[in-house]
Amino acid sequence: MKKIPESTFRIALGTVVALIVLAVYAYPLALASEVHVPDDYSTIQAAIAGANSGDVIVVYEGIYYENIHFLGKAITVKSTDPNDPAIVAATIIDGNQAGHVVKFEAEEGSDFRRLGINALLSGVTVQNGKAEYGGGIYCYYSSPTISNCMIIGNSAGQCGGGIYCVSSSPSITNCIIMGNSTEISTSTEEKRGSGGGIFCAYDSSPDITNCIIARNSTSNGGGIFCQGAVFLSFGMGIPVGGGLPRPKITNCTIVENTASVSGGGVLSNLDVWVYFVEEFLLSGGTFKYFSAPIITSSILWDNYPDQVSGKRIQITFSDIQGWFPGIGNINADPLFVSPEAGDYHLQPGSPCIRTKGKYQYEMGAYGHQVFRRQSSYHYRSTRGY
Repeated sequence: MKKIPESTFRIALGTVVALIVLAVYAYPLALASEVHVPDDYSTIQAAIAGANSGDVIVVYEGIYYENIHFLGKAITVKSTDPNDPAIVAATIIDGNQAGHVVKFEAEEGSDFRRLGINALLSGVTVQNGKAEYGGGIYCYYSSPTISNCMIIGNSAGQCGGGIYCVSSSPSITNCIIMGNSTEISTSTEEKRGSGGGIFCAYDSSPDITNCIIARNSTSNGGGIFCQGAVFLSFGMGIPVGGGLPRPKITNCTIVENTASVSGGGVLSNLDVWVYFVEEFLLSGGTFKYFSAPIITSSILWDNYPDQVSGKRIQITFSDIQGWFPGIGNINADPLFVSPEAGDYHLQPGSPCIRTKGKYQYEMGAYGHQVFRRQSSYHYRSTRGY
């Protein structure tokens, strides 16, 4: 009997193992089902509790007074049509000021991400949440996808009025993040009151694309607050924890946010702290907070007291009031249609659209969608956001 070459045997064995692993992960997905709220379940949380990874939960129009937790499942929670602004506005999860409106904190989808399956929240309005951290959406060691959502009127005692991310890198796409807030502090020496719209810290590198981030308020980082953490022990220079977060902010409109201390639009923090942590057998060290956001094709305008604050921020092909160094950056009135009414589409002739010349670009969340109000979100609020 001819002996099978060892290399062939290893390839065959590897193939068998791969097929077994694929079967283990794919089997639950093959049984995935779609359920409806309130037809099949009276609440969204009940539907989540009964769901398996891969399932889709379709939420009909209405106001659901809930504080939901994805329970570590790679499931989809969505409205009947996430691409219809009217349906998104009418499909509301209201936190009733009783905690986070939506919570991801159990590495949602980590077991299925290799198959392209992830936790997804799409096409709903997230409002009226209130918590110490993450009034609207709370992400802790989780990286869900959040798309076509309105995250409005949420508050946090400390950080992340709209969205809170720690060691999390969610994908946030086509969302309106507006009118969120944190408590206000007058000190730059603490994180209390950080990230009115979005707070991302430690090794969080969210991908924020085509979003309106407007009229949020806090102490530091009215629109977005970015911060990393690395502990360096004295004499060794060895990073013990954390990493260099690189949030990516692309084609976003960041406007009319306020911060009582710094970073009305975006704040990237770079503070140095010295600690003496005897209980961890460290005589001391340097604890550095820093982040390196990458902002591209965006508009930062009319934020208070400034548009951008901090170091390690890279901005290109963007419109920044007062200007900021970077390739293709400009300082020109973006010519919004009606900012006082919350309409941040661009008027014809806006300098944020350039289709000729060496550099061609479309800045902001709407880009080329000039006046195409029906195809994009246009948020009007009776609360004055």
